[in-house]
Amino acid sequence: MADAITHVSTITPSGSASTITFSSIPASYDDLLFIGTLKGDDATWYTPTNASNYIQLGYSGGTFWTAASNYNYQMLYDRYSNSTFLGYQNNNASAGTSDKINAWPIPGSANDANIPAGYWFYLPAYRNTTNSVGKGFQLFSGGISNSTNTEQIVQLSAGVLPNTGTNNAIDTVKFNTGNGNFTTSSKMSMYGISNS
Repeated sequence: MADAITHVSTITPSGSASTITFSSIPASYDDLLFIGTLKGDDATWYTPTNASNYIQLGYSGGTFWTAASNYNYQMLYDRYSNSTFLGYQNNNASAGTSDKINAWPIPGSANDANIPAGYWFYLPAYRNTTNSVGKGFQLFSGGISNSTNTEQIVQLSAGVLPNTGTNNAIDTVKFNTGNGNFTTSSKMSMYGISNS
């Protein structure tokens, strides 16, 4: 019997890359799990609705789904500055559709003594090409900033790639800072999960 969870690869950026990309993902697992920490070198601590930090999924050797209706999901975040509540959101965009998965927070490093944000990204049935409801995903992330913006945030997102136009198996996953580069304190690991 194969191991239920198998470490496939880990990427640690050199400090000069704005993306962390897992490509040529083997089709030998049932689900994928990405766990890691992300931190950027951009000086700005963006708002939760700013989509410059994002995740995109690809197929056929790295062609990414980028249409405005490719990702159908809901995002819920809790945002504080010290003990002051700054707001929440329960939808990513109009009708919950987007051309990417918003991946806030990725803290910046200028005057920022924060730890990197933690990420947990789950892709069940990533190689599915026949399910009429599409492929699902879940994202849980959180980070703390001690910069002038001093904020803490926790984000939950869940959704699907609707089957129309997104029925290829996923073979590429890209984490993007949107602005600046990932620092060397970032690290993301991919695990394959086998159900039997």
